[in-house]
Amino acid sequence: MRAAVQDALGTRRCETRDAGNRALDADPTLGTMRPRMDVSHQIMLKFQSTRLTIATSLLLALQIGVVAPLVLLFDISGLAAQEANPTTVVASAPIFVSTNNYSLARLERIEAQNLPPALIEGPANYTNLAAFYEAANVQLAARLAECKARFETPVSRPMHRVTLISGVAGAGKTFLKKMVFRKEYPADVVCKFDLRELYGDWQSVGRVEARPDLAGEGVVFNRLLAIKGPKLNQIRDYLSQQTGHFFVIDSLDEVHTDDSQWILEQIEQFVFESQRPFLHVVVLGRGSSFRDYWAQHHADRPHEAMALFNLAPPQLSTTGDLRVSTWNYHCFRNQLSWKDVDQGPFKLEDFTAWERAEFRREGEFANVSMASDRTVDASVEKTFSEWAQARPFMNDMLRNLAGNSMIREIAYERLRGNLNCSEPILKRAYLKACLDRNSGSHGRPSPEDTELSRLYLQLLVATAQRMAEPKRLNEQGFFQPEAEETVEILHDGQTLKFPLQRILERSGLVYVDASRINEPAYRFEPLWVQRTLLEAANDGIEEDLKADQRLFSQAR
Repeated sequence: MRAAVQDALGTRRCETRDAGNRALDADPTLGTMRPRMDVSHQIMLKFQSTRLTIATSLLLALQIGVVAPLVLLFDISGLAAQEANPTTVVASAPIFVSTNNYSLARLERIEAQNLPPALIEGPANYTNLAAFYEAANVQLAARLAECKARFETPVSRPMHRVTLISGVAGAGKTFLKKMVFRKEYPADVVCKFDLRELYGDWQSVGRVEARPDLAGEGVVFNRLLAIKGPKLNQIRDYLSQQTGHFFVIDSLDEVHTDDSQWILEQIEQFVFESQRPFLHVVVLGRGSSFRDYWAQHHADRPHEAMALFNLAPPQLSTTGDLRVSTWNYHCFRNQLSWKDVDQGPFKLEDFTAWERAEFRREGEFANVSMASDRTVDASVEKTFSEWAQARPFMNDMLRNLAGNSMIREIAYERLRGNLNCSEPILKRAYLKACLDRNSGSHGRPSPEDTELSRLYLQLLVATAQRMAEPKRLNEQGFFQPEAEETVEILHDGQTLKFPLQRILERSGLVYVDASRINEPAYRFEPLWVQRTLLEAANDGIEEDLKADQRLFSQAR
């Protein structure tokens, strides 16, 4: 009986989803997914104040003579927001989240208020990417410049500083690491290393183990490296053995959550107890890896000695700014250069002239060299620029270095393949790319991992739903999970609990402002991901994210 019901549910859902996709394809300007099952909304209207169990939902669906798209319906209308019980989803069934217009409209309004505006026609504000970062992070740039000046002009008293730099996934932390200490520094002055790589070296000698990160009752979604055995002074000892006065430490978020605070405490001890006359340590990571440490230690030392900065993205406002971004992308991603090295680097003015020549490799541009030119296409660049001028969500992606690369790849494939380029489709494609990227950096399931990814997607959807409750979400899109808050899923008849914060913090889909001590500090990143998760769940996110695999093929 159960199998027959599930088969019927799945059949009905596929028919409905296909019909909805046909409607979407017929309307490429459609901005949001329309609810397509009136029965579901009838159920929700009747039970807005009641949290339906699996049995109740299924029974009701059978009583009214229609097979519902999922055995469990969610209500995030706000009328049942007072309930504190964990959300429950069914892992063996497709995802369906029922939302009313108010819930989605509020999320859309929050996006409209907080997303950057679309681009306008105009010249570039700056001529290189580093200048955009410096303009968006004035205080951080001033601190780094001051430390450099102090080192180059020694003073009588010593200087010891720690600078913590928090950034979302793909924000440009690695780019910043490369630009902070340039080649003019002597090699014995600067020490740069990656914590994940260091932990990898230690794992080979048995000092580190792969420990479950997001896990519950036998289901392990990912593992991260953690110190094996007691935490002593391993980090402090390692730093003390290195020469130099400037340290740049990256990937704090890519080692286990259990180690983050201890690592930062070890760094603090190394800096402020050192006998070296000058020390400046810069630590880079996502906000979640700084949160606990900063909450406990932010008042221990003056701002001059220890400071936390949230890395702001470059502010792109004009088509000229987009050209600078595009030039930088091709120089980095596709190794754009001249074949004749005597011509020097491929400058912005060279790229601008080449763009006017529609990227033809002839005449003065016959000597252009690229590792891959698949995204250098005049029609693609023109359409891409038009998107950025018409769609604010596009500009939001372009400001993120990883996002910039991903949306360009998506645009290329969809435009070249004459595929649907509606806003919902582009957002879902970008969401899949984010999940794929985070699978590589943090081991979380990618949409390719079938069964495990289904469970993981349901956790993300349930979390997005919970945090959309009016009492949880402020007008800037921020929310604050409770310390011990959990999300539950049912899998093979067993209830599995997962810490809500753990779901979010290594997902690559959330911004955590660690400097917010007593106020909501979490927000989905990009901001529109929260609404996209809920809308896509209504439409069958597992199928959509796996569809059209050539969209995400490797660069040729």
